[in-house]
Amino acid sequence: MKKLFPYLFVLFVACTACSSDDTAIPSYTKITKEEKELLLGDWRLSHYSNTEGEQIDLTREGLFVRYTFTTDRKVIIANESKKPIGSASNSYYLTENGTMEYTFAYVKSWDETVAKKERLHFESVYDGNPNLQFDLEVTQNKLILTHYAGEILVFEKIQKGVTYPKISEESKKLLLGTWRLREMGDFTGRRRVLTDEEEVLYEFSYYDKLFVTNHSVSKDGTFDIFIQSRVSDYGYKYDFKWEEQEIVVIDGLGGYLMGVDQDALSLVVSDGARLRFERIR
Repeated sequence: MKKLFPYLFVLFVACTACSSDDTAIPSYTKITKEEKELLLGDWRLSHYSNTEGEQIDLTREGLFVRYTFTTDRKVIIANESKKPIGSASNSYYLTENGTMEYTFAYVKSWDETVAKKERLHFESVYDGNPNLQFDLEVTQNKLILTHYAGEILVFEKIQKGVTYPKISEESKKLLLGTWRLREMGDFTGRRRVLTDEEEVLYEFSYYDKLFVTNHSVSKDGTFDIFIQSRVSDYGYKYDFKWEEQEIVVIDGLGGYLMGVDQDALSLVVSDGARLRFERIR
């Protein structure tokens, strides 16, 4: 037994060294199986904050960036608005069309000194793009990704059956040109039909400008806002709360569902105004 003691002592020292070397993983918080399952599916980016202090409310601005987390560990980013979101940090990689691989990992050399937790990793499939790591908070309806440098992405779950239809590029091109206002109405049933002698023209230009020119229509106190001559900016944004689709928005006149073909245009608010036009040129 005395002869065995030195060998047992050496074995004890060796085991102790193995359990405390740099390859040992300390206790850390893991992302649960339930959280990983909740992450799957479609999410809408609702708020974005970067390390420069810039905060963007995408819901208010009507901007649509979709994240789809797949079962084969891909995250597909689709910028449905086709507009840049933010101008600093990693906003380009996080809000432009693209695909990245994602994993769940604990990196001892880094995470041990930061938070001792497993993180969500985005690994770019393109050379030159950064790999990013995020703290993950997820529930049935909300997802928050926080980068160690201060970048924060907040998402809302896109419910099953909700598609947020987009106005086609063909329809946007058809809108361009000059339209004669023919009829105004609202959801209460009030209407005003313009005669052939009454002329109000709406010209939608290539430069996102709308020129409204009233040649001969008198005000009657009901739909005067639509016959007033003006120059306004117009564009497209998503209405996530009411219409749940992309709409055309005119400064000073509001946002509308749009129906357009070669000869006719309608601008409609579900619980508001209804405008009908015919094409002049």
